[in-house]
Amino acid sequence: MTSKRFKVALSFPGEYRDYVSQVASILAKTLGQEHIFYDEWYAAELARPNMATMLQSFYHDQSELIVPFLCTDYERKEWCGLEWRVIQDLIKKRQDKDIMPMRFDHTEIPGFYSIDGYVDLNTRSPEDTASLILKRIRLNGDVQPQTKDPIHSDRLPTVKGEFFGRIDELKLLNDAWAGNGTRIIQFIAPGGTGKTKLLRHWLDHTDNIDVLIAWSFYSQGSSEDKQTSATPFFSHAFDKLDSTRDLSSFTTEEDKGEHLADLLRQQRTVLVLDGLEPLQHASKGMRGELRDRAIRQLLKNLAGQNNGLCIITTRIAVHELSDRAHVVSHDLQNLAVDDGVKLLQSLGVHGQKAELEKAVKEYGCHALALSLLGNLLHKRHEGGILKRDLLTALVQEDGERTSRHAFKVMQAYEEWFASDSERTPELALLHLLGLFDHPIEKNVLQVLWDAQIPGLTAGISADDWEEAITALRDEHHLLFKTHGSHDSTHTHQSTNEQLDCHPLIREYFGQKLREKQPDAWQQAHARLYDYYKALPEKEFPDRYIRRNATAVQCRCTWLCGGLASASTGRSLLSTYST
Repeated sequence: MTSKRFKVALSFPGEYRDYVSQVASILAKTLGQEHIFYDEWYAAELARPNMATMLQSFYHDQSELIVPFLCTDYERKEWCGLEWRVIQDLIKKRQDKDIMPMRFDHTEIPGFYSIDGYVDLNTRSPEDTASLILKRIRLNGDVQPQTKDPIHSDRLPTVKGEFFGRIDELKLLNDAWAGNGTRIIQFIAPGGTGKTKLLRHWLDHTDNIDVLIAWSFYSQGSSEDKQTSATPFFSHAFDKLDSTRDLSSFTTEEDKGEHLADLLRQQRTVLVLDGLEPLQHASKGMRGELRDRAIRQLLKNLAGQNNGLCIITTRIAVHELSDRAHVVSHDLQNLAVDDGVKLLQSLGVHGQKAELEKAVKEYGCHALALSLLGNLLHKRHEGGILKRDLLTALVQEDGERTSRHAFKVMQAYEEWFASDSERTPELALLHLLGLFDHPIEKNVLQVLWDAQIPGLTAGISADDWEEAITALRDEHHLLFKTHGSHDSTHTHQSTNEQLDCHPLIREYFGQKLREKQPDAWQQAHARLYDYYKALPEKEFPDRYIRRNATAVQCRCTWLCGGLASASTGRSLLSTYST
């Protein structure tokens, strides 16, 4: 660790003070003002007869890196000339790594030649210049950024239940964080395997993480055809890491990704990107390439240089990280049989060990399927494992094989909730959640409750809705509550309570509503269309209209006999598209 007073000293003529002062202020956010020599900050200390001697000492003996801003004015200024003598002496002593020249123009400077390297400032902002200086400090290798207050930003979905197994995966994470050279880990597995729960457990049991940025792209929607934006993630990360740049300042998406990588490397950070597949080309026949250029550049930068750890969960491997050194791609398998048995037992399921093991294998050792099965058996059949034989075969064998195990239990829930009456509030609520592919605010659901849609929300009181929420959350563990957060793409802030569930649960019950009650499906979307269209433009959630344009057009066709319905949907998409 260095014992020198300053990590960087800035040498410049007064004509460029405004520019350099901005650079100094940006550097101070990372390094601390006391570690930067910028003359105005030391006016009291420099006010003495031997100021010239003190300045030479500051530059020559007490600074790890000197950054001269060369230009016409630099060459003719006396104080700059004094500082340039110090620089020349360091070059003579072969300490050239401690000098980082910058040039505003190409004026000839005595002792600086055409073969010497420099940074051209003609097109660089103060932010860009500060970023390059920080890179140089890290490259020099013996200067660490100022320790900052811990940052813990955790946007992972809520997960419930006990955690079992995953010994190898936990060791992989622990070894990487301990510093074995791994820069990125991507866990690859189908939905419901337990990727998010693994990360939740590791984060909750790792106490030496000073900076955590954990983001779930599932919060913006999980459907394969969705054009998910990474903009809210970047805006949130820049805010948490005290970036001096806003989104509008970037000329390219690659610039944005590189800037975030620089910020993350300034402190040892754990970055979690949960559910990355909405940003990938994940359809059949595709290789998992990233759609988002900024995310692509971010990951390429972190794969090349990262003193922290980036953890990705996805259903398909990120192609750009294939065969990269310091990147581990790990296929997360389903639970071991013994761990599946422990999971069932933790949920109140009992029976002979052989039957429990048989049940775990029947459901493919799939974590979500076993969690749903355990809750169902406990609540409806007093936990008897043999009662699983009462579950009927899945009517439609659609989707991935692993997902079908979970869908079979969801079908049993559907039959249970519909067995006592034509429609229970619990089943209706699950169908409502299936209208969306992301967490939804209760005030939006209230629009549908108030609409009294026949066969969906009609005849269900406010108390019944609240009881259904409590039952699905606390008894059946099918949904959970969260609180909305600011969406950086709009000025609207949602502090309203949100309801959410696993993407596979939304997928199943949404599909059932669409297939069995198409009129209710269309009426619900028509109500939502009216609600969202009445919002001020800046508050309009474009993710909704993109996701549900087809349903809106179907409703318009039904109302208008096909007249203008398609153009209405396209017009709305055009108005609110990003």
